[in-house]
Amino acid sequence: MRRIGILCILLALIAGSARAGEPTNLRMEGWWGGLHSADILFVVDQPISASGRWDGELIVRTAGMIKWITGLVADARGQGKYGGPVALSETYRQRVKSNKSDRTVEVGFSGDPPLATRLKDLEIFADPAKQARDAENVPDLPEDQRRGTIDPIAAILTLGHRAVAGENKFTLPVYDGRRRFDLAVEVLGHGKHGLNGQPTETLDAVAVVHPIGGFKPFHVKWWNNAKFEVLLDPKSGLPLQISSSSFIAGVVLTTKSMCPPDPDCALPAKP
Repeated sequence: MRRIGILCILLALIAGSARAGEPTNLRMEGWWGGLHSADILFVVDQPISASGRWDGELIVRTAGMIKWITGLVADARGQGKYGGPVALSETYRQRVKSNKSDRTVEVGFSGDPPLATRLKDLEIFADPAKQARDAENVPDLPEDQRRGTIDPIAAILTLGHRAVAGENKFTLPVYDGRRRFDLAVEVLGHGKHGLNGQPTETLDAVAVVHPIGGFKPFHVKWWNNAKFEVLLDPKSGLPLQISSSSFIAGVVLTTKSMCPPDPDCALPAKP
């Protein structure tokens, strides 16, 4: 449940030729160990050029056995403006609800270089005993770990812009309100892959997670040096597929429809 900030980094956003100022919807499916585990919708409004403002919202619904076990649904939203190829963050909010708790975290970014400040961190537990024991705010990270950071949604936009601009190696400093990590990116070059049964031109990259602060000891061992293969759209710079074998079972996130040009990107109806 506490991994939604990093999951935002792993989820594809858009690819295609939306007109400037026209929101684009992307529907994806997530698979874990060969089982359908999540349905994902991302709505993003950004300029075609690396200038002006951006706004993105990500909705995640678990599916199948994962839904039965966790009951997890999540919504994350980021807003900001572009500074060259970097999507600078101004506000970020995420809510993660599961069978165990309902947590909302809000972050503001201000200054030059920007300092991320947690504005809200509220978690309500389903178990009254756990609520009484653990429902206190988690101490925020030191200022030096929050200075010069961007939120998870801004990070995926920045990754694409810098890759398309021709950068081969760079690091993205990411903060989601509780966890701080570096995302080390290496752009491998152009490729061609079969996606949804169609040969697709891609710009291939690898992203590696390096935890900095805010991780529980149990989670650090899973996320430290976790490696993700990212297939980017060579025009928009946004991911078409993300996969990883760094965990107990393989993880694959794949775009199923993009609107425009596809006519329907709605999430499946709730059962």
